[in-house]
Amino acid sequence: MNIQAYNTLLGDLLVDLAKKKKTDDAEIRVGRKFDRVIADGRTHYFVDRHTWDIYGAKSDFQHNPRRWYGTLETVQQ
Repeated sequence: MNIQAYNTLLGDLLVDLAKKKKTDDAEIRVGRKFDRVIADGRTHYFVDRHTWDIYGAKSDFQHNPRRWYGTLETVQQ
């Protein structure tokens, strides 16, 4: 897994979320296992750094394994 491809796809996810929420206040917070995608001060997605899987958020600090949205490679679909 290429780190440049991961960063590019994660940036694309951030841009899509910013358009969807109509905000300029979208950011990525890097973590040990998951990167958090935050918009409007709220965590929306967790991205697993090893498998590139995208999960929904139970809270600002906990991912929801039942809300799986695919991988970074399939986010454009």
